[in-house]
Amino acid sequence: MTHTRTTKLERGRSALGPALELVHTGRAPTRAVLTAELGVTRATAGAVAAELETLGLITVDSRPGAAVGAQGRPSHRLAVREDGPVVLAVQVHADGFRAALVGLGGRIVATAPGCGTVEADPASVLREVVEEGARLLRETGRRCVGAGLAVPSAV
Repeated sequence: MTHTRTTKLERGRSALGPALELVHTGRAPTRAVLTAELGVTRATAGAVAAELETLGLITVDSRPGAAVGAQGRPSHRLAVREDGPVVLAVQVHADGFRAALVGLGGRIVATAPGCGTVEADPASVLREVVEEGARLLRETGRRCVGAGLAVPSAV
């Protein structure tokens, strides 16, 4: 029988995605809540939060600021990083397209109205979309980690 041992580091790494989702959606505003939601130790939650901060995805605020009626030492506050990475979101429609850079937490960082008319050739439309997205990224200086494209179609 083979036993697989999971190290603390491996457990922590597997919690990165769920932890980011909790902070991104506002369901884990503090490290104490993150600890409870993930079902991990305080040390693991601290390591996960530190890793997400190192990756430039969240901020960890350790300044005192206990909630009214809270007991014990105040927990570190967690928030998505305002200047963190973005995704390029584009919607193509019959009379043009709209492009936006969207950060964690769903915050729209920048938008572009796109073109007034859409070419019949998909390659031309994609070229314009890429150019507009690149322009937005240059103007904002943000790091793009993904893209989403919505196009009309018959259901």
